Amino acid sequence: MEETIEIGIGNYIKRKLITTFVTIMLSSIILASYGVLKGTLEGVTNSSNEFVTWFILLIFYIGIIVFIYGNIVSICTEFLQNKYFKKYNWLYVIILGIFGLIPGLFFQVNTFALYGIMAALLYAIVDKWLYKRISESKSIIMFIIVPVIFFFLMWAYFNLDS
Repeated sequence: MEETIEIGIGNYIKRKLITTFVTIMLSSIILASYGVLKGTLEGVTNSSNEFVTWFILLIFYIGIIVFIYGNIVSICTEFLQNKYFKKYNWLYVIILGIFGLIPGLFFQVNTFALYGIMAALLYAIVDKWLYKRISESKSIIMFIIVPVIFFFLMWAYFNLDS
């Protein structure tokens, strides 16, 4: 793990935690918005309440999967990348995308496989983007702020729509 030693173990952990946060937040916001637009919860008349309900449910499900499975796959893949294909970030992204498919294929649910690959690709891209910004000593606060702002914008949209 020579690459992670260069940027420090503290930055490595921070990068993985921020990547996990961004992936969980954005995936939950997108899927919650889709659920509201599809109108899948019966008896809920307020779109913003439905959005928040979906969001909270998804945070737990997606959070557990990304925090445990996603980080294990990412750490193992990054270790292999540093050992065998250091300069090929695109391969890291593809490998994580493939591993994102596996839970959906295991449970034989096509939509779960699709959501898994999208979340895994998002994780991989954000992870590599954060790595680059940290190694160039650039600010990474936008990675924390943007998902939170996006949540409130979607909530406001659904609140106005109700």
